[in-house]
Amino acid sequence: MIEFSLVCPCLNEEENIGELAKRFLSCAQSNGVSAEIVFVDDGSTDATWIKMNQLKSQYPNQIVLVKHPTNLGIPHSWESGISRSNGSIAGLIDSDLQNPPESAIDLYLCLVGDSLDLVRGVRRPVFHTEVSRVIMSKLLNTCLNVVFGMNSADNKSGFLVGKTELMRKLIAHKNSYRHFQTFIGVATRNLSIRQLEVVTPFMRRSAGKSFLAGKTIRTTIEVLLDFPSAIREYGWGKR
Repeated sequence: MIEFSLVCPCLNEEENIGELAKRFLSCAQSNGVSAEIVFVDDGSTDATWIKMNQLKSQYPNQIVLVKHPTNLGIPHSWESGISRSNGSIAGLIDSDLQNPPESAIDLYLCLVGDSLDLVRGVRRPVFHTEVSRVIMSKLLNTCLNVVFGMNSADNKSGFLVGKTELMRKLIAHKNSYRHFQTFIGVATRNLSIRQLEVVTPFMRRSAGKSFLAGKTIRTTIEVLLDFPSAIREYGWGKR
């Protein structure tokens, strides 16, 4: 029986997924957690899919593979991954190792230990980040808090662990978004759930290239253009 399914969207992450699998599954075993990884290849053009199949051969009972023929984006990858998960608890994590895989187990243990519905990782960088990225990140977080009546330290964090059925409801959305993942914290607002934010380390990417590289300002503008869709779906302020 699988207790915990970790869903990992991947876009050209051939250099990172092997370490992710090794570290996560080792940590799960050390803590007595029956776990699996659901890797979603979201239209990679490198050897990510080949590497995934190698990992599947190495961990046949703990790796689940999903492949998108073209890049559909993070929200679609979450949906595909959760639909193939087997655990009663599901987690979401990027595959770039910036969120340590071991922290996913920490969030899981916090969830089950405190009988919560959802635990969100609040990213605390352990390296010097670009000033422009810091400014844009804080600007967006403040806008999300003000517009939607939130009080979150990291609204945009997609590092989540929660009950699988709840996670399915959480990522489902009706309107069209360019970057729905930015509003994942807002989506939790309308659910009557027991949730907690937990500070987790956020590491520097050591391999591969972020899809946001060189697009910080552009992406921020696109997210701001998504606000009307989010307001229609989730409403202003607190309900």
